[in-house]
This record gives sequence, structure tokens and C-alpha cells, in this order.
Amino acid sequence: MTKLVGIYGIRNLNTGWTYVGQSVNINRRLIRHKSSLKHNKHYNAYLQNSYNKHGMQSFAFVVLETCEKSELSQKEQWWIDNETSTYNTDTSVLSKFGTNNPFFGQKHTKVTKQKMSNSRKGKYAGSENPNFGNKNNREVRRKMAIRRARKLTPDNVTNIRKKLANGMKHKEIAMEFNVSRTIVTRIKSGARYALVGEQL
Repeated sequence: MTKLVGIYGIRNLNTGWTYVGQSVNINRRLIRHKSSLKHNKHYNAYLQNSYNKHGMQSFAFVVLETCEKSELSQKEQWWIDNETSTYNTDTSVLSKFGTNNPFFGQKHTKVTKQKMSNSRKGKYAGSENPNFGNKNNREVRRKMAIRRARKLTPDNVTNIRKKLANGMKHKEIAMEFNVSRTIVTRIKSGARYALVGEQL
């Protein structure tokens, strides 16, 4: 079996939440995840609790993207940042910014960009879609639609920072702006929207 190097996801088909990870051998890594979850020994308590609640049939173990070994951390960070909601407790894979970032000053070549594009084409079409054959109930579809449509404005981000500075709880801020608590945490740490307005 060919070793797949890249980014994988463990997606809850009922809620849309996803655990994102990287590996130089995705198939083997996913087997280990399945075994840990099955035996209630997974190190990620949030994922394990969700697995225990919804059951194995509610989870899809998918390859999100293949890439070069040197790109793993960069790609994993991208997926964590762009998934609507994640089980990942450590959301800063690349905790280095600016000149300390290993990808600083580099750009993808046209060939690499084309490969990335080609690797995604048809990935979620038909039976390749992790939701193939499943139907979400009306409430789940409504929540997913809200998440897809959601986009914070610069004013929203500034207001969130002010509320954080005033000690408002992350959960309350998330409810007010209709975003996940993960987004609020990332705004506070500077992992998201770092260039919007002034850091308080």
C-alpha cells in the first residue's frame, strides 16, 4: 500500500466538527486513531467524548490533502484555520510568525498550485463525499448554513477584542457573534485576524 503523506480529518457527520492531523503515513495513522477511539483511550478528550456520544457510524476518516513532507505543518495549520469547528485543542501548529515562520518569503510555484488544485478536484464528489448517503436533519442543515455564511467584519473583530479585554467569557462572545468559541480564542491569541485593527 502506497504511503500517503499529508493532512487527514476525523469528521463528525452529525455536527460537522473535525479533528485535523498530519502524517507521513495517513492510512496507518487513521488506523491508530480508530483503535484508540474504539477502546476509549484517545488522547483528545473532546473527540473521544463526541465519539462515545455519536458512535463510530457518525464519523468519517478522510484524507483532506496530500502534500510534501516539508509542507505538513503549514498545510495542517491551514486546515485547522479554515475548518468551521475543530476538536483540536492546540490550534497553533505554526506558532511562529513573520521571519520565524519556516515558510516565510516562499511562494508556491505554478506547478505546485496546479497539483494542489488537481488533488482537490472530485475529492468530495459522489461516493467520495464523506456525507454520501447521509441526510442531516433540518436543524443541523440550518446551523451548517449559518456557519458557511458567517464572516466577521473588522468592526466585529475589534468589538470582540474589547469584550475580551473587559473579561467577557469566550462562550458569551461566541453566542453574541454567532461564531465558535475556537474563533474567539484564536482572535485573542492572534492566530486569526491578527492584522485587523490594534491588538488590545
